[in-house]
Amino acid sequence: MPQPTVDLILQLRAELTSQGLDAGPDTLVWHLREYHQVTVSAATIARKPTTAGFVTPKPKDGPARPTSASKPTYPADAGSQTSPTTRSPPTTTPKSSAGSTTAPATP
Repeated sequence: MPQPTVDLILQLRAELTSQGLDAGPDTLVWHLREYHQVTVSAATIARKPTTAGFVTPKPKDGPARPTSASKPTYPADAGSQTSPTTRSPPTTTPKSSAGSTTAPATP
């Protein structure tokens, strides 16, 4: 790609960003085509700000996820038939209401 086109892409991106507008590849493709009669693919435009150091690329891979072979063991698994996700229903005890009496009132 010619250097003047690269410079134009970077200039447009800086202008749009400073105005608080979207400066993504599709927007830049539109601006280049409509206002500058330049045709460049969005993929090429996406690479230019990154290679020029204006954008920090996101990492492609995250941390390794555990596999089923590395399943953690829980104390409940050692000889018990319950799993850590199995829970007993909570026990409730009846509460007396404030001010209630159990003996009938005397006249």
